[in-house]
Amino acid sequence: MKLARRSLWFFVLCLLFVGYLINSAQASLESCTASVSPNSVATSTVRDYRFTLNNASSNPIVFFRVTTPSSNFSIWSYNAPGWSWNVSGSSSAVFTGGNIAPGTTLNFSIKAKTGTIEAPAANWKVEANDVLDDQGLVGCTGSLSTTISGVTDIKLPVLSDAVVSNVTSTSVKISWTTDEPSTTKIGYGTSPYAGSYPFSHEDASLRTSHSIKVTNSIMANTTYYYTICSSDASGNESCSYENSFTTATATTTPPPQTIIKGIADKNAPGVFISTKFSRSFDQPPEIFGRATDAYGIAAVGYSTDGGINWLPVDEIAAPGKKSTTFNFVPILFDDGN
Repeated sequence: MKLARRSLWFFVLCLLFVGYLINSAQASLESCTASVSPNSVATSTVRDYRFTLNNASSNPIVFFRVTTPSSNFSIWSYNAPGWSWNVSGSSSAVFTGGNIAPGTTLNFSIKAKTGTIEAPAANWKVEANDVLDDQGLVGCTGSLSTTISGVTDIKLPVLSDAVVSNVTSTSVKISWTTDEPSTTKIGYGTSPYAGSYPFSHEDASLRTSHSIKVTNSIMANTTYYYTICSSDASGNESCSYENSFTTATATTTPPPQTIIKGIADKNAPGVFISTKFSRSFDQPPEIFGRATDAYGIAAVGYSTDGGINWLPVDEIAAPGKKSTTFNFVPILFDDGN
């Protein structure tokens, strides 16, 4: 009986060892590259760390693991479309269920909190495999360092010079600038004052000159409402007031144009509000902003009932100019809201 049990245990161990060898033999990923942004963050801050993972191998990546630079980081959540994850403590996350084909890149993000002390630059570890196993993982090379500093960047990017151009029946180009390197994003849809839009275009590259060709779900002779947004390297985001554009008809006939001094005005004015609404107000606040237009600002108005009725602002600094500041105190009903 003892001999039979020993034989059985030996047989089981042999099967496990053979399975390990087979699985290890299948792991043949050649190489991968990765990068992370931002590269400098403040202490005691919850941030989204944006990663790119490029498969430089001839086999698909079906398993990868991300480990924090040190114990000064704690992983909270993730956003990797098509992938599921499993967290080991708060310093490591394993991703499975997806597929990164050879020569392609996955963009994903991890939300993590920094500790209370500063830390020098240290690398995130990104490891990948072409089998569902952590044996034979390949370490990805690239720019993966992050520094923890003691200064928090809370300054919002300033958006300016928004222009709508190249309007056709299937696309439109929207451009603007920011005063610091920031991302590029636009949300849009056919309903005004939607709060959130069903369509969007986004570019995570940090730049001061922004331009997006809007093409997704664009129909001819249709009015779209949109908001542009930009986020700096510290995650501070600024968004514009809602604007609109109307696409051309299917016969490429341009939409109705406003003629100023004999020039066809195809670009919608830009309106930007500088007053911060992150808190409640006991009384209607004085609202400050700036309006821009390629051919001059004639008037600025506001509505408190969804665009049914409009009232002029109290003061325009430079009427008729291409750019003017304005301010006003909205007239609101005393209904407690």
